[in-house]
Amino acid sequence: MGVPFIVTAFVMLLLILLYTFEGGVKTIVYTDTLQTTFMLGGLIICIIALLNKMDYGFLEAFSVLKSEGLTRIFNTDIKASGFS
Repeated sequence: MGVPFIVTAFVMLLLILLYTFEGGVKTIVYTDTLQTTFMLGGLIICIIALLNKMDYGFLEAFSVLKSEGLTRIFNTDIKASGFS
């Protein structure tokens, strides 16, 4: 469309400021909640699509991840290489 980036950025910032001042913090909270809900929904849809593409069920995929050691969140072994 030939519009310079700086003009586009300025207009977007102006719209965000107007939206914030007109709607207040309550509107931002609702918008963020809606955005987070859609992002989590998209994540769940992606996981289901990937599991279907790989012909894994949820429990089967979890057991494969566990056997590879990929389900461990916290490493409490101070002798491990990650503790340097």
